[in-house]
Amino acid sequence: RDIGWFDVHDASALPAEMGEDLDKWAEGFGNKLGVSIMSTSCVIFGYALGLYLSWQVALVMTVSLPILAVGAMAMGQAMMEMVMETQSSYRQASNVVDEVLYAIRTVVAFGGERRELDRYESAVEIARKGGLKNRIKTGFGM
Repeated sequence: RDIGWFDVHDASALPAEMGEDLDKWAEGFGNKLGVSIMSTSCVIFGYALGLYLSWQVALVMTVSLPILAVGAMAMGQAMMEMVMETQSSYRQASNVVDEVLYAIRTVVAFGGERRELDRYESAVEIARKGGLKNRIKTGFGM
């Protein structure tokens, strides 16, 4: 990272952010690229088949596809916001762990293990609730 990055971000957020970046690359070039190519070809083939077999089916598809696309975009945006909210909670939990492991002698010397454990548990609980909310909204969206 550039030295200016540390002026606006916490140093302990670096490992979590690097992990997120690697996950995004793996996700983008892994399964999702193949699935998106397959889905696009299925839509094009299905539309061509609809035109070939029955122009009425193609007309219904022409009307319904933009409506479905707008709904999918809205759901994707909502999912992205929920994922970002959950990731920030996991980042906070990661920061707590990095702080404690960096200063483990000080934490033990002052008997702060229980307090630090409670801090970590509260950060993870927020992330868990966000993930649960994410799954519920995804279920209703499908």
